[in-house]
Amino acid sequence: PDVESITVAARKELQLEEQLAVIGKQWADEQLAFAQFKGRSALILDGDVLIELGEKLEESLQILGAMNGSRHISAFREEVQAWVRKLSTVVEVLELWAQVQAMWMHLEAVYSSADAAKQLPHESKRFAAIDRSWRKNMEKALETRNVFQFCLGNDRLQDLLPHLLEQLEVCQKALSGYLDSKRQGFPRFYFVSDHTLLELLSRGADGDAIQPHLPALFAGIARTDFESAEATNISSIVSAQGEALELPQHVAVENSIEDTLSRLETAMRAAVGAAVRQAVTETSVLPLEQFVWHNTAQASSLALLTKWTCDCDAAIS
Repeated sequence: PDVESITVAARKELQLEEQLAVIGKQWADEQLAFAQFKGRSALILDGDVLIELGEKLEESLQILGAMNGSRHISAFREEVQAWVRKLSTVVEVLELWAQVQAMWMHLEAVYSSADAAKQLPHESKRFAAIDRSWRKNMEKALETRNVFQFCLGNDRLQDLLPHLLEQLEVCQKALSGYLDSKRQGFPRFYFVSDHTLLELLSRGADGDAIQPHLPALFAGIARTDFESAEATNISSIVSAQGEALELPQHVAVENSIEDTLSRLETAMRAAVGAAVRQAVTETSVLPLEQFVWHNTAQASSLALLTKWTCDCDAAIS
């Protein structure tokens, strides 16, 4: 080969060497970042930094892929392939770590409550063990911080993350199975989160405790009134506008929240039906203003629509 071709090849090899040096320096200094979770320090990886790390890893792998396709790579092929293996391993570890973190954060909100210990004691113990392992791992990550030092050659981490994910999936499956059985018994439970539903199930005999969740379960009910201060029998339902509707049959608040709410739903339908029927009969008896003030808005609206329909039908006939 002539001098020019040797010079070109040397220049290309120098560029490859410099690119490898840049990648090596970058990943020698890259650090993990942590964020607070529920007021506690360094319990989770910072989501924004995690996304940024993923983008940097992808960029470095693309550069290495382009280098690997160069015809001048022969002197650096083994080093490039070694870097590809290292970065690919870090990508896999961080992706699995993020997956475990997302599931841990979701289940922590449920299993950290006393309600979970009552309703799912076995799974709560399982999650407590997962939680301890998670915290220890995060403490060690906080001490190390360096991405490569903690993610590469850390056999414990690479064994721990799949194990935690497997155990979290068991907890999730148990929770979903239990809550789905309750939702099938009372489909309006699909309107609330797992955490809220678990709280409702654990406090079924407490009439006051279910009040904040009624608007999510029943669009027209803001709260209920009780016969007495003990809140053991629901006597009427109240809308967000303050309109109260007396229940024809009062509903006892019992331990089974789904049974209580099912009977409340039945009583609500009966009360609304009775109110509408009464309003329909009053449309031809009371003056309009007195009629409107005497009935709830829903009953008045339906009754007036019914009267309008009947009047139209009579006129056409």
